Amino acid sequence: MAVITGTDNPESIIKICHEWGAPLVALKMGDKGALISQGSELWEVPPLQCTPVDATGAGDTFGGSFIHRLLEGDSPYQAGLYAATAAALSTEGYGAVEPIPYKEKVIANLKAAR
Repeated sequence: MAVITGTDNPESIIKICHEWGAPLVALKMGDKGALISQGSELWEVPPLQCTPVDATGAGDTFGGSFIHRLLEGDSPYQAGLYAATAAALSTEGYGAVEPIPYKEKVIANLKAAR
């Protein structure tokens, strides 16, 4: 997004995305967590402490988890927490698919960490 928007400032990136017509923005920031924005609301999603060994597929895990949780009825913030947790856990194994955590593991980690 920094290349597309011309800035590396997260709040500016979100503002630009809204100006371009996106009603909901989920900005992944790796080990810094994520920002979720809908209209005038902005939520900071803290990173989950983990022991990463391979980040392959973490962004896809975040994106898929985020959309899935929205479709299940979670608020954008709740979906962001779930997605960030799933993405962090996926970095604790090697590869893009095998380490994707099951729902039960994500929920257990959400309860323990948050």
